[in-house]
Amino acid sequence: MQQQNGSAVQADTVRGIKAPPPVKIITGVSKAGSTSLITITSNNHGFSTGDKVFIANLTGAPQALGGWTITKVSNNSFTLDGTNTSTYNLSPAYGSGGTVYSFTAIPKSPNGTAIPPGSGITGRILIQIVDANGVSRDVTTEVLSMGMTEGEPNAVVYLQRPLWAAFVQGSRDASGVALNTGINGDPNYSNCLTDILTKTHIGADGEISITGGVPVQDATYGYLTQIVDDAGSGSQPQRSDLPGGIPTSATCASSANPVLCDLLTDWGTSNWTTNRNWNAVVPINVYNVREGRINTSLASGNVYERGITNVIEINMRNLARWVDGVYDNNLLQGTGAVSANIACPDGYTVYVSDRRGDDIKSMTVNGNTFNATNGMVDNEDIYGPNGTLDPGEDVQQTGSLVKDTNELPDPAVLSAVSPGYGTDTNKRAITVNDWINLDSTGINHKMFRNSVRLFNGENLQISGNTGKLSTTKGITISSENMVYVWGNYNTTGIDVAPADGVSCLNDNTGSCHYLGNQVPTSIVCDAVFPLSKTFFDSETSLYPDDFSKRAADRSPTVSQGDLSPRRDSGRQQPVGFGW
Repeated sequence: MQQQNGSAVQADTVRGIKAPPPVKIITGVSKAGSTSLITITSNNHGFSTGDKVFIANLTGAPQALGGWTITKVSNNSFTLDGTNTSTYNLSPAYGSGGTVYSFTAIPKSPNGTAIPPGSGITGRILIQIVDANGVSRDVTTEVLSMGMTEGEPNAVVYLQRPLWAAFVQGSRDASGVALNTGINGDPNYSNCLTDILTKTHIGADGEISITGGVPVQDATYGYLTQIVDDAGSGSQPQRSDLPGGIPTSATCASSANPVLCDLLTDWGTSNWTTNRNWNAVVPINVYNVREGRINTSLASGNVYERGITNVIEINMRNLARWVDGVYDNNLLQGTGAVSANIACPDGYTVYVSDRRGDDIKSMTVNGNTFNATNGMVDNEDIYGPNGTLDPGEDVQQTGSLVKDTNELPDPAVLSAVSPGYGTDTNKRAITVNDWINLDSTGINHKMFRNSVRLFNGENLQISGNTGKLSTTKGITISSENMVYVWGNYNTTGIDVAPADGVSCLNDNTGSCHYLGNQVPTSIVCDAVFPLSKTFFDSETSLYPDDFSKRAADRSPTVSQGDLSPRRDSGRQQPVGFGW
């Protein structure tokens, strides 16, 4: 990981663990006197002297909660270093219960800090560049080593994120709250995700402070305000040894999705803060209302599983930095991923294909039969669904109904691992964010509902010099998947609101024109969904059919080029944006 004003360091969240460490049961907590150490009883704990552990879920003995370095007493007990003062007298005394797990079992980054469990998504990824001679290079390792988790400031491709990022608006702050500069010495800053990433000392390691009453969830709309870095002002971000989202209860440790179980169990309790659950790493999921509740006969106010869309996110500003050579002499120095190895005769073309969940099927073309994916969602039963081919459903023009519910299920209300979410909309949003498509065999990304999102794309010019992204050299994004565009793209906005029926143009002499640096650019894809600058990903799962929380749906007529005045684009209405 590298701050823009710091040295290059390996990103901290690249290599996560597939499963959390085992959780051990605590059967006793005692302290012989004020000058004695707290002793924890946990049969066959497996820990060694010097290990770091995390204790949770105690009834009584609150002084023993949290992270500790330990000294092994026996196979069944250990003491907590530094607790031999009256500060740690047990009051109230231990009653029952408790769990403990070891940090030492968690892999560490080159920075020496704990790497949290990954989001749980599965699949293979290939990032490839082609040079001017047609030579292809696999640069997957190099690019992902720059980061793959929202919060890491130089990542080009995001595959996962901390949970808090799902509750933060895209690139416009609507919190209405100025931050108290005394919290960590930083000047006031907004709570939009672009600002958090641009001011790279804020949440740059993926972790934010979740103590002292921060962050704060807006009571009306549900987004987070008062995002505060967990590192000191001006400090190089570094993950603590308390990564959020590691299950702390024995019940959740045996769950099919232990992280989601723990998040649902902890929400609304003090354990949410103690266990730093806003920092849990989850997939990048968006609930697409239009793809979920596909007709009005379905009950409103629900979230339907088929509408959950897994997102591969591209930080367009960092992509521009990559192709312009900003990383050539630091993060990518000495690798095959330097910008000189990316062909660009007239500009750049980026092709993204995500076929996870696209079933391999037998097909015949020109008399040749072979097995392959087809790049299409093989469930045409939209009207009903009723199991019959209705007018307008024969998208693949086979003359018969194509229906593979492994690729896309019929509408069903989203379920969750125990304890479930009940009627709590925040728990429902958490379920959407940590949805990893479980079945009886474990994680199975069988649903072919994937998308690409372009983010932080207001200014695609870095230097604007000859041979770089500029007014004469641009970039095309192409994908067979649907593409979300979050916030302004290739423009910082418009100079004035246009009159009804008037479109803004790339003409500074016009009555309404785009602002900011621009490059020639296009997006070619299956479907495009612009998202307003104030959209946050949990919004549609919190309020799937509550238009009072999504102003853009109440007033869907939006002037071309104008995303910024709208609070969201709840059903992802196609609105104009500059490109």
